Amino acid sequence: SPPHTPAPPPLPTHTRLHQVCDTTGAGDAFIGAAAHGIRCGLPLGDVMRLASYVAAANCTADGARGGLPSYADLPAELKALLP
Repeated sequence: SPPHTPAPPPLPTHTRLHQVCDTTGAGDAFIGAAAHGIRCGLPLGDVMRLASYVAAANCTADGARGGLPSYADLPAELKALLP
């Protein structure tokens, strides 16, 4: 059987991500962030953490790009993953 890889620690809960406003563009935000993470050479688990955060953040404002976070908006835990 394959060796067990422990799951990465969960990201802290971010209050602003609890305010879902509009889910338009969430899938596109997820795919874009995932592609960026893959291009940066992140392990798959970190790619999913980044993409999930970006997609969730995008849902906090109206429109397809309303809540899309910039690099400066990312939590320190995610910034530390990126080169």
